Amino acid sequence: MSSNDESKEKLAEERTEWAHERTEWAEERTEWADQRTYLAQQRTYSGWLRTGLTSMAVGFGIVEFMRDVEPTWLISAIGFLFITIGAAVVAIAFISFRHVSLKMQRMREVEMAIPVWWTAAITVGLLLSALGGMAVVFL
Repeated sequence: MSSNDESKEKLAEERTEWAHERTEWAEERTEWADQRTYLAQQRTYSGWLRTGLTSMAVGFGIVEFMRDVEPTWLISAIGFLFITIGAAVVAIAFISFRHVSLKMQRMREVEMAIPVWWTAAITVGLLLSALGGMAVVFL
């Protein structure tokens, strides 16, 4: 084997090693991007939950603290509207969380720290609490 052939073979080995290193680095960066996406999804879900809960709390507060304001039916309607909007926001937050979770799992088999069933339980609990609170306030 000539020295030219040896240098070509050595160059090919170096390029192969370099390609493997770049591939590992790209896979690591992809994993980091998946984790950032998942964390952003969790922040978005919790932000929508806060918004929904705040809307429900405003509705309950309006009904509770403005009982003496006339016309009472208008105060009740406004409170009911806030509570309903808050419940809808909580439901939509779960639907969005579930959609993105399923999409991420299909694309990359990302392991979810918070399972979808757990967020479903939280959402159902909040919606049942809103319904129970509405029953107590309005009945």
